[in-house]
Amino acid sequence: MGKKSPTSGGMVTLWSTLGQLLLAASASARETVRFA
Repeated sequence: MGKKSPTSGGMVTLWSTLGQLLLAASASARETVRFA
């Protein structure tokens, strides 16, 4: 596990970004439902 390929690093960044987007989307969806 010493070698890190650029693709794996990019995938980690991609998945963390997707996770943040999902969290923001679900949070805004809950706000929308609450104030509907």
